[in-house]
Amino acid sequence: MLLAPRLALAALTFAFVPSVADTLVFKPAAGLERTKTFSVDGTFGLGDMRFLVDGQDMTGAADLGDASGKLGMTLEVVDRYVKTADGRPLLLERDYSKSGMKFDMAEEGADEADLFDLDGKTVVFEWDADKGQYKRTLKDGGENEALAGLGVDLDYRSLLPGRAVSVGDRWEVAPAELTKALFFGTDVGELLSLAEAEEEASALLTQFGPALERLFGNFKAQCEYVGQREIDGVRVAEIKLVIDSDGTLDLRDIVQEALAGELGGEGLGLDLEQADLTVEIRGEGRLLWDAAAHHAHSFQLETDLGLELEVALSISDPQGGDHSAEMQVEILGELAWKMD
Repeated sequence: MLLAPRLALAALTFAFVPSVADTLVFKPAAGLERTKTFSVDGTFGLGDMRFLVDGQDMTGAADLGDASGKLGMTLEVVDRYVKTADGRPLLLERDYSKSGMKFDMAEEGADEADLFDLDGKTVVFEWDADKGQYKRTLKDGGENEALAGLGVDLDYRSLLPGRAVSVGDRWEVAPAELTKALFFGTDVGELLSLAEAEEEASALLTQFGPALERLFGNFKAQCEYVGQREIDGVRVAEIKLVIDSDGTLDLRDIVQEALAGELGGEGLGLDLEQADLTVEIRGEGRLLWDAAAHHAHSFQLETDLGLELEVALSISDPQGGDHSAEMQVEILGELAWKMD
């Protein structure tokens, strides 16, 4: 048999061999203890601005000062996986070693606070299969309001494909699952259920819930399986994460109520034509998954963030005549997430 036909046959054979699929599951060994450190760091500043009064450009007269600032959040925990099954911890003990949040405005200085108010405490998460949710208790007893709605998933399980994948396979991450990955395991559905039980919060949800749902319903991410490699002797599977989303929130009800209080008066007519907040977030990151120990190895994500507020209104004053105003303010920033 000639060499060329042999090579052609080998190539055809290789082409029809199915690619090897990997299964990425959350299944740490019982009793495994792991320390994790999380950080979220951001910077922001004023972008474009436009301010019109009765059609005249008054942007130069509008002084917002130095609107730049920095944001930082840190969290260090020790997780003990007591019992795990079906891709979730059934019994998990978490030591909250330290946490903090710092908000630093250029003109106002820094404001610091605890992130969860749980430093030095151990929280026990126990899965209740009947209720389909976790029971949260302090290991040493006592009560703490911070337990309500406290995030469980600090292993980025919400980013896993849920099926066997080959290199190049892609899947979409729903908004609620993306929120868990970026905000310390926060379960939006659980928080909404807690809010509905409180009269004041329930009223706000009824008023603004649909608009918020439309806004965050657009915030999705796409994951791509890159493959496996070794890092410092650890076999890890890499998942690439891409976020390219935007959404708009209609704030007319909120702004109308605020302006009515500020500009209230007999015979004063206020027509709020527009009050939109547009949010854009774009970036890339990666999740490294320990392929042998079956838990998250590390995570990083860098994004560009844009906020734009557009307001247009007209005022009818029997004594001062009719007036109109338009405002457009843009805040630009960067946000970076890291876990190791």
